[in-house]
Amino acid sequence: MESTSRQQTILDRIVDARRVSVAHRKRVLPEVALKIAVEKKAPPVRDFAAALSRDALNVIAELKKASPSLGLIREEYAPSALADQLQNAGAAALSVLTEEDFFSGSLADLKDARKVAQIPVLRKDFIIDPWQVWEA
Repeated sequence: MESTSRQQTILDRIVDARRVSVAHRKRVLPEVALKIAVEKKAPPVRDFAAALSRDALNVIAELKKASPSLGLIREEYAPSALADQLQNAGAAALSVLTEEDFFSGSLADLKDARKVAQIPVLRKDFIIDPWQVWEA
């Protein structure tokens, strides 16, 4: 008899884990409360389009501690130091992995990078819910 269930891919497993994680975080911090906090505390938006339009080689540099395929990439991972180095090397923007279970990232990594960098900083994650955009 042929099985009707398919083997889960790594992407399926990551998305499933994100659904569970986001659902938990949404219970802890409902969207209404999250939006109020963002409106009160959000720092000024940085101009991403302008950063990529400058007359230079415009690289979006990625900060990533680990990946499912490679495992641990950087044992000594300091997002603020990396952000500073990448900005000084000429990066136009930064992309910070925030997915916890498969990439060992966190929102704290995003915040740390943004504190030191003057260039735009993006959240790189598996975004499955608009709530995550407000969270970032």
